[in-house]
Amino acid sequence: PATFDSEDLPVGAVAVAAALTPGSAPDASPSSTVYAGTVLSTGQALGANAVTADFSATAVEAPLSDDDLGCPLIDRNGQVSGMLEMTKGKGASTTAVFLPADLVLGVTRQIVSSGTVEPGWLGVETTDADPTTLTPSGTVVTSASATDGARLVAVDDDSPAAYAGLDPGDIITGVDGHQVHSTAELRSRIYADPAGTDLAITFERGGATMTTWVVLAEPDGDDPGGGSSP
Repeated sequence: PATFDSEDLPVGAVAVAAALTPGSAPDASPSSTVYAGTVLSTGQALGANAVTADFSATAVEAPLSDDDLGCPLIDRNGQVSGMLEMTKGKGASTTAVFLPADLVLGVTRQIVSSGTVEPGWLGVETTDADPTTLTPSGTVVTSASATDGARLVAVDDDSPAAYAGLDPGDIITGVDGHQVHSTAELRSRIYADPAGTDLAITFERGGATMTTWVVLAEPDGDDPGGGSSP
């Protein structure tokens, strides 16, 4: 049986996608075709469609097509890292966009167990942390040491985040030991977790790394899981 990788693939790494190619005759069995490609981006919203605007995705340079939707992305350890959501472009210039395996697996488990997906509520508004710094001369540069993640813009009163001690300005960088590079990745990490789920939230405050525990709650208000509010 397949095993799944919850971590992001490194940009520049080579991954493979295993797709099924229809047989040449009407009664012929499909054959498996393996495509290798370079990881172009990961852990970020791509905005290629409605799903990849809200959730993080992995973009891989591989000549797949929409006929291959749902095929797995395999990392160098043979684990499933993602499932194909869509493709952009044609031929050698095609970009294949994969949803993270952790998200797909979590959603599948909820559907199997209850027939629906009911995300728990953290109670924050976030924006992507800016991995850039401003030099004394006024030039904006990307810093290798700068923190990326989901920066808290607001924390709702009486929310799990508030009870856990999270404050505006904190940058969430991990959930249960898994990296968080953006608001979209934070949403991907917790979307399939129902109310009552205990999560370890790693965050940075004033240059210090801290961890706190939250218990996701039932949604409060109008669509707290939409937009920028996990």
